[in-house]
Amino acid sequence: MIELVKGSISKLNTATSPQAAASTIGQEFEQSVAQVLRQAVHHHQSGEIKAAEELYRAILEIQPDHSDANHNIGVLVVSTQQPDAGLPYLRAALDAEPQREQYWLSYIEALIQSAQPEAAGALPCLQKAAEVAPQDAEVHNNLGVVLSQGFVIKR
Repeated sequence: MIELVKGSISKLNTATSPQAAASTIGQEFEQSVAQVLRQAVHHHQSGEIKAAEELYRAILEIQPDHSDANHNIGVLVVSTQQPDAGLPYLRAALDAEPQREQYWLSYIEALIQSAQPEAAGALPCLQKAAEVAPQDAEVHNNLGVVLSQGFVIKR
């Protein structure tokens, strides 16, 4: 990422106009973030958890609201048996893009794993997820799991 910033500064110094420089830098920056995210996902899928986590964190240092990086690091942390630690990342992803069905599913799964679904708000989240994805069987399955734990939906 530091190399990206240095390269952007040198391009800024040689650009014909400030607007052209800003546009070029912005495009290159987004492409670089996307490239780092692809590398992180590759490490994550290959089981290289530490490398993936470092790259997700690098993205979040410069773009704290990056929905994919937040979601993926949240999933990664939950997969290491730390659902409570993953919840803030998953919530940040949801806040950034509430229409993303997978974000709801991951968040709800982490709530269920945290063994505190009612306190953490699983039921309202499940209701929202059912609105976003009414045909999704996993949403309805998770709703059944939470309800089977004795929690009730308040209307």
